[in-house]
Amino acid sequence: MKTGYADFNSFRHPHFTDNFSDSCDEKLPSVKSQVKLSLTHRLLNEFLSFCNAEQKSEMIDSLKDRIPEMVHTNDGSWVALRCIWDGTAKERKMIVKNFKSLVVKTCLEEFGHRVLIGIFDAVDDTVLVNKYIVQEIANEVRTVALNRFGERVLHYLVHPRDPRYFGKGSLDIFKKGDNNANSKKDAKERYAQLFAGIAKPLLTFIVANLNELLFDSLTALLVLSVLEPKCKLEPSF
Repeated sequence: MKTGYADFNSFRHPHFTDNFSDSCDEKLPSVKSQVKLSLTHRLLNEFLSFCNAEQKSEMIDSLKDRIPEMVHTNDGSWVALRCIWDGTAKERKMIVKNFKSLVVKTCLEEFGHRVLIGIFDAVDDTVLVNKYIVQEIANEVRTVALNRFGERVLHYLVHPRDPRYFGKGSLDIFKKGDNNANSKKDAKERYAQLFAGIAKPLLTFIVANLNELLFDSLTALLVLSVLEPKCKLEPSF
């Protein structure tokens, strides 16, 4: 059974956390040059789970331009999400910009797609997100819509946190970023502005391919999602 450091909370020495963080802090500068390795992702994820606020801030600053390289693994996506949730507005801007030309590829990945959802949840600068993230999705909406993970991204832009579509496990991940210190914009306003960026190309795609989409179990759900109003089970934000 795979066990992470967090499983030893009740057993470790009182100074374990500080010692672990300090030890990692010394070694990670050389590790960061190998951010594409899954072992590096595990190390970074554990470090960000235990480090103090100053260490976390320094690590996020050093990783902000490398995030797209790490989203392909489970641990790497958690590192990316932690950087998005706890990053400053300036760091978030750099993270978003570095997804340029990589958005569609990220949409289609099991772990990568949830990092984009983390950006939708946390980044207040929706003009920036629409320009660098949503517009790329809109430009290749068919490719995104016909993929199981891409369809989740589109569904989230239409009905964020919809409990009929997103399971408890996914919702619990998304909620971990709520109430972070650097997101100030009303969530309802943020989601409305992001939906405005995808609405026209998504509706155009659906109208042009309605018969095909309705007879596909995956895309039929997306069509229904786009056509229906906000469901009663969705959070009111």
